[in-house]
Amino acid sequence: MFKPSVQTIRFLVPFILITALASCSSDSKPAISTPDAGLDMAQPDVSLDAEADQGTDAQIPIPWDNLDPPTHVRTELAATAGSLRAGVATLALDPPIGIAQGGYGGRTGVLKSPWADYFGASQGTHGALFLKAIALEVGGEHLVLLKLPMVFSEDSLTKAMEADLKARYGLDLQGRVITGATHTHHGPGRFWRIPDALGLAGIDSSDDEVIRMLAGKMADAVKLAMDDLSDAEWGYTIINDWDPQDRVYRDRRSVNDPRWGKDPLLTLFSVRRPGGNPMAVIANFGMHGTILGTDNTLLSDDAAGGFEQEFESAMFAHFGTPVTGMFMQAGGGDAAPSGGHLGHQDEQKARVLGQVGGDIIAAALDGLTYSSQTDLAVRSRTIAVKHAWIYGDSGEFDQAPGKPFEFGTLQCSIDPAEDKSQEGENKSCVALGPLFENLKVPVPNPELNQLYLTLARLGPLFFMTLPGEPTHSLTEYARLQIAELTADHDVMVVGYSQDHLLYLTHPDDWYMGGYEAEFSIWGPWAGRYLVDRQMELARDMLAGFNGPVYYDELPDLQPPLGTEVRDTETSLNAGTVFNDAPTSIERLEVLDITVGGGDPKFGTPVFTLETPNNKGVFVPVPDPKNPAKNIDSTNLDTVVVFHPDPPTTKIALPERDHNWQFLWQVPPTLPTGTYRIHVQGIA
Repeated sequence: MFKPSVQTIRFLVPFILITALASCSSDSKPAISTPDAGLDMAQPDVSLDAEADQGTDAQIPIPWDNLDPPTHVRTELAATAGSLRAGVATLALDPPIGIAQGGYGGRTGVLKSPWADYFGASQGTHGALFLKAIALEVGGEHLVLLKLPMVFSEDSLTKAMEADLKARYGLDLQGRVITGATHTHHGPGRFWRIPDALGLAGIDSSDDEVIRMLAGKMADAVKLAMDDLSDAEWGYTIINDWDPQDRVYRDRRSVNDPRWGKDPLLTLFSVRRPGGNPMAVIANFGMHGTILGTDNTLLSDDAAGGFEQEFESAMFAHFGTPVTGMFMQAGGGDAAPSGGHLGHQDEQKARVLGQVGGDIIAAALDGLTYSSQTDLAVRSRTIAVKHAWIYGDSGEFDQAPGKPFEFGTLQCSIDPAEDKSQEGENKSCVALGPLFENLKVPVPNPELNQLYLTLARLGPLFFMTLPGEPTHSLTEYARLQIAELTADHDVMVVGYSQDHLLYLTHPDDWYMGGYEAEFSIWGPWAGRYLVDRQMELARDMLAGFNGPVYYDELPDLQPPLGTEVRDTETSLNAGTVFNDAPTSIERLEVLDITVGGGDPKFGTPVFTLETPNNKGVFVPVPDPKNPAKNIDSTNLDTVVVFHPDPPTTKIALPERDHNWQFLWQVPPTLPTGTYRIHVQGIA
């Protein structure tokens, strides 16, 4: 343990510098921005007899009962080839404080907000939620890998982001951006357009303004990475059994032991400027994003956030240059984060993950082979999903002979007392078709019957997206399918990507029952079916059919996003400092200040530590563990809490006091000196 120094750190008085980037009461925006869910649905049980009208008039008629399987579309087209260009970007997602958190069911806390509906409101943020993007270009074709600090991705976000990129930036990247969510249960919710009554299960009701805001920030991150495109090299490696002592992650699903323990593979993908050190590294493995529990009301990237921050610090210590670290899920459905082998708890455990994993990854990157020449192909489609196309006339996913679960299920019960597989047996599940119809929601439904899939190939490496929570059994099946198809290629499986369908398992895993089988919407064969659909595109690509980049198998069932926006609250106290800052403070003491800021719709103010340079000009203090970043409220040493006065309700007021509290523990290594805090935000 560190012992506090007897020296004090002297702070300049006045301690606080407030900078307002804008001042208005209208709906203006910052310059660059536009406006366990697996889900852990068992807490509480979903109400299955809701009668609220959740319907919409927007519905494309499709003759569903007699619909033939869609024709497989492919165009003979060579992959682009040539020199690689790459760009990297990091951008805070910065959702409004007060937004409902997505992940855990039944989060009906006492805090209310215009940004939360059934759920309680978030109260602040523990570090920033960072979007991270790697843009790749080969011969004029593009692929962007985009990490989301969210519980999962969803096609409403994916498609809204694509539309935003085209409308605001003139970038046509349809089908060319692969999203990968970290599966934190403490990021923003309200973006999954399921019936509102089902939002209680872990995501809250959907909100189109939230979707547009999140998608706009995603588009901003992609644009920044595209702007950074320049000559680059890339490499990858796959490491087996890289965490044998379960220091980083561990198996969390016991009913399928011993056959399916944790997925032992780590796939590393790295880009760099020619001849340089890595500038960005993706660590791809399966790890449920949950260390913090339902009592946490602070927005946080949880396990992934701690892993990434310390991973980046380890990369800087190893290479001496900044590295953007990105965690992208593989099969996180049955793997839990560890980090407690030294007795750490909560947020500390999340950081241990990166400290342990960073050393292993740095050593692996030392031996990585890079190349500037490669080829690239990208194929995406929104596929149609129908019971008959998955199960045929097998009767395998039926509630009774001749009575299939036509529109999927929830809460499939497999009694472990039977001690036998339910293969071939009628299934005891809650049918979603009647439930949706009872909620006045049309079926077929875009969230049940259409899924966004992407398969890309960069040289010998495939990127395969899976729209849900894949387990080890399914990621291994995907790898085996690629291995059987070609001995010259590998695959990085990206889970929680593009769209969402809850848990995805291999059939023999599903038949063992348990929570993951209960919440697998399309039953035992769904995961295998989705991998097999992706393999269609893999075979196409290897046979020279690399187009089209994107197509819809059927007309899009998703209605357009609404245009209503919340009123903006005028801040009555912007720039006010409420509690006097100390003129001196000891190392390891906690600095606690509160200032008046703006409506959280404009984002969270950023508190930055500054010190005078040799010319007496105050400049940000770099983080000594990663000088590419500053010591500010976006890192995990800080907490920002929002204290509105009067407290918020579900209805916005014309005006109120917006009080923002900043808590920071002074590092034990911070040199003695004169410092100030610079607060920047929208008022």
